[in-house]
Amino acid sequence: MARLCRQLFGIGGAAGRLILGPTHVLEPEVPVENFEAYVQAAREA
Repeated sequence: MARLCRQLFGIGGAAGRLILGPTHVLEPEVPVENFEAYVQAAREA
């Protein structure tokens, strides 16, 4: 999951125009591990 996040960050932020921020609500069906992977990938970006 973290690898996918980094890949998508690279696509979206290729021109330096990406603001990383999750939605204001985490839906119940979203695994906590997915959010943790997102946060970790954002820290490494």
